[in-house]
Amino acid sequence: MALNYKNLLNNLHISFFVTFFLLFLLIFSFSGVLQAENDLAEGEALGEQEELENEIHLEWDEVGINRRNYFPIKANLGYQLGFLRFNLRALNSSLQREELPSLPEFMIVRGFQGKAGAALSHRLGLYMTGGELKNSAAERQTILNFDHRGLFYLKGVYADNKADIALGLSLGRAGLRLTAVHRKPEREIYGEPSSSIYEASFFVLQPRAVLQYKVLPLAVINIGLESFLGVNYSGWSSHGFSTEVPPLNNFFSYGITVGLSLGL
Repeated sequence: MALNYKNLLNNLHISFFVTFFLLFLLIFSFSGVLQAENDLAEGEALGEQEELENEIHLEWDEVGINRRNYFPIKANLGYQLGFLRFNLRALNSSLQREELPSLPEFMIVRGFQGKAGAALSHRLGLYMTGGELKNSAAERQTILNFDHRGLFYLKGVYADNKADIALGLSLGRAGLRLTAVHRKPEREIYGEPSSSIYEASFFVLQPRAVLQYKVLPLAVINIGLESFLGVNYSGWSSHGFSTEVPPLNNFFSYGITVGLSLGL
């Protein structure tokens, strides 16, 4: 009877173990099914959300106001540095006949510009630049000052989250001031001033191509290639003692500008 009792206990232990194991498998299987259903539901939700976002970005791209991962508005203000080349052959010949120093033809220009508008559409801006050419020989000196300001229009042709390219045209007005110093001011001769001053003005057309690259979230580098064309030149007007100075009627030049701006 004792032997049968021990066998019964062993059978109960085995049955309990088997039942526990089967119950564990059932719970695990049920949990797996629930998790799979949850994953499937989340996947479908994410897929619907991604599809909706793709449709939104596609609509934005179709109207040309945005692309994924970049801001559609461009607005910045900053400093720019560049150079222009003037054709000064006739002027330098005249200065040399008057025994005045001739001028170099390359001028470094400095100034500020700001613009705002859509990245892949229209942008408007303004600029103010200027520069100086100077040469000295003994007591004589020749100085040519240049002042240039106006408005410009750009049309964005490419843009992403780092760089954009735009083409456009600027219209401005430029002024020239030529100062010819014949001798030191303290060496006055009665009735004859020590310097001659000439002034001229004209309109400027500048076709341009601009590359803008973002180096920091709110800092961009601007590189511009442009041609400089002067029109409606007024001719020199003199102040004080004057010698004959030929007009600067050839105002066509290629130029390049590099600037650092703060903004988008």
